[in-house]
Amino acid sequence: MRIAIFYLVGKEHGYGHKVRCEALAEHLIDAGHKVNIISNSDSLTKDIGQRVFRVDGQLHNVKFSIREMVKDIDIVIVDTAEVIPELNEFIKSLGLKLVLLNGIGHELESEYADLVWIQDSPSTVILRKSVLELPVDHLALDHWMVFGGASDEMGLLRVFDAVCDEDADLLFTKLTPLSKIDFIPAENHRLVCVDDDDILDYMSGASRACVHMGMTAWEMAHLGVQAYVISKGKSHLRFANNLMELGLCMSYNGDIHDERFVEFLNSRYNCDDVLHKFDGHKNIMEALETI
Repeated sequence: MRIAIFYLVGKEHGYGHKVRCEALAEHLIDAGHKVNIISNSDSLTKDIGQRVFRVDGQLHNVKFSIREMVKDIDIVIVDTAEVIPELNEFIKSLGLKLVLLNGIGHELESEYADLVWIQDSPSTVILRKSVLELPVDHLALDHWMVFGGASDEMGLLRVFDAVCDEDADLLFTKLTPLSKIDFIPAENHRLVCVDDDDILDYMSGASRACVHMGMTAWEMAHLGVQAYVISKGKSHLRFANNLMELGLCMSYNGDIHDERFVEFLNSRYNCDDVLHKFDGHKNIMEALETI
């Protein structure tokens, strides 16, 4: 297959799109397929695709990049926070197959797409090889990893620091606003800046995690870490509840400033005996072959 993958990174987009798109690119390349990348990521390197186009996110530049490689691709995979009808129409007008990688079941997704991939289960979520191969060395029972997403929009780090006195690494990224981390953490809490690779060390060493629903929640579930998941919107909550129904996390639906959040963190569950096959990367490649 000859594929182009388009995704965006930033405060409005987070790192989730980047993580799963580069994960899929790696799996596709390993399987012998040709992959091109279009993104505004400042960490783009040639080893993640045959051709790499760095764009500023403006739609006309994305369209220009796709037109430049049109003779070398058959499929365009788009992973964006919102459906972009104009881009979808443009891709189809070039005679290319369109795949939406961040599907949530909206009717606009299926209007133009040849495949809508909704990552809502272990059989559909796309994990990076480094996570699938990650050795797990869980520490003491009450060692937490806390991550509110790339921008920590809900202010999870500050709230967790105030209400939980157990040992914890509070992780943020270069996209996290200063206002979210301008506090002195508790004595046994550590504020740590990470990128999408650094975080793996903290994931493998944690026994419990409090995270915003996203790729990190799925990765923690795969590692068998007790995950306490908060959600910003309805789609995130839906996926978090799916995880909880599978016995892979505890899902919280409410204000993290409420006393119920403390009760949520103090609850216990055991996910060690819950086994699920995380093979979304294999299943999507099979689906791509059929369109």
